[in-house]
Amino acid sequence: MKTVNFKFIIFHLVAAWFFIHAFATASLLYDVSLVKGYITEGESYFSIADIDDMHLSYFLMITGLSRFFGFIVAVCISFIIARKKKIHWLNIIPILIIGYFFLFYDFLGWNYVKFIFLLPGNISSILFVKLLINSFVLLLLGVAIFWFVPGKEKTVSNTVN
Repeated sequence: MKTVNFKFIIFHLVAAWFFIHAFATASLLYDVSLVKGYITEGESYFSIADIDDMHLSYFLMITGLSRFFGFIVAVCISFIIARKKKIHWLNIIPILIIGYFFLFYDFLGWNYVKFIFLLPGNISSILFVKLLINSFVLLLLGVAIFWFVPGKEKTVSNTVN
């Protein structure tokens, strides 16, 4: 391996974190009435409302896979940026492994910081608009981190003297 760019890896892991949660928030737009009913009634909403099992399973599938798709999109963007900035493609492997490990074992820490990142949506009382604003802000933060990630400067070479 020629070079390892630790700044690239760390910045792209953070950007992938934003993409994961932007996609998860946007996936709730699939059925806003179901989300609204769950927020107001809790789990009892599912027994009260006449919800088709197939519709509920599609909703759970979409919301469940959205985080993974957000991660895959972020890794693809990292690969494109690495190629464009002539950063070795093996720098993507730690992003893929660490990011997938955090995603699979749910070590993303979203529950601790979500109240900060979901504040922009509070400017609206309409749930659809809240979800749209929050997902857009999270996606914008992820894109901004990808855009301003440090380039090839200060790489650590793994050469033997």
